[in-house]
Amino acid sequence: MKYTSQIKGTGLVEVLVALAIFSLTMITVVSVTTTSLKRIKRDEVEDRAIGIQFRSLELAKSPVQNLGLEKMKNGDIEYYTLEVAANKIELKKVNGSTVISPGNCSTQSNYYVNLADYGYEDVGDNLICNQVTVEFLGTQDDLDTYEVKSLLVYNSAGKLEFNELVGYRREKSI
Repeated sequence: MKYTSQIKGTGLVEVLVALAIFSLTMITVVSVTTTSLKRIKRDEVEDRAIGIQFRSLELAKSPVQNLGLEKMKNGDIEYYTLEVAANKIELKKVNGSTVISPGNCSTQSNYYVNLADYGYEDVGDNLICNQVTVEFLGTQDDLDTYEVKSLLVYNSAGKLEFNELVGYRREKSI
């Protein structure tokens, strides 16, 4: 029997190197995919929360929304929360003077937003609290000026986040 050294083939070392490269590539792809999916979920929660925050700010700034602001004096602050009633979203006055923070946001809070009321089906453990404050700043040129803040606390990836938006409302002085 004659052996020739001319026969070409793939050796065990080459197969192991190729398998190692393939394995590392697959681990990287799975890792990137998992991270991306987590980021997408976190962004979805944040989008819902900030959408509610914008809605409450615009609602408070709207002249259609009668908040009874004409009774306010310089420096007065009033507190509101969103409420869904008869498929209509409106602001409801809340008595008290506690400004919302990550430390006082819970499902028992006056400012808790139940996402199911807003048509979201997959709410999971999303905790969102939204508070609107309206502060009377004064009168200038027969216009009353109010600072409107929408304060938001929401659960993002197990961590409570805080966000604040500020707007202004001007009305004819009575």
